[in-house]
Amino acid sequence: MTPYRHLVSTCSLVFGLLNLTFWCVPLLAIVLIRLLVPASRSRLQSTLNAIYRTAVRGNDWWFRHVLGYRWQPPDVALDSDRTYLVIANHQSWADSFLIQAAVVHNGHILKVLVKEELTRWPILGLIFNAYDFPRLKRRAADPADEPERRRQDADRIRQAC
Repeated sequence: MTPYRHLVSTCSLVFGLLNLTFWCVPLLAIVLIRLLVPASRSRLQSTLNAIYRTAVRGNDWWFRHVLGYRWQPPDVALDSDRTYLVIANHQSWADSFLIQAAVVHNGHILKVLVKEELTRWPILGLIFNAYDFPRLKRRAADPADEPERRRQDADRIRQAC
């Protein structure tokens, strides 16, 4: 990889982190309000959705105008009354961004299945908590508990859907 590509990659990483960090300020306020006034939870959902969509638009802007990526997101007709499970095979680091570009702009907010360990990361943990992303455990501490861990993970996925 050329020095220029390294610079572009570094700038992309910094932009992504700054985008997430910027939106964590209002997210933190919303999470605190929800903790102090539990009845406000449903009224704050539209604000949460707007923050999510705006952060995705920031990523889209970077991809299109700085990195020069050109793609036509598929015209996905999703029924807003239904829940969809979206699966990325992570063949590339761009999978998540492309799925968001295709789905989020059409009205839906993605619920991402998160490894429980990631909820302890400062910025990501706040985002995962604010949007109630379902947490999954990778493995049970005791192999004998593995079937129960898998059942609990399946229950969390069903609840999210």
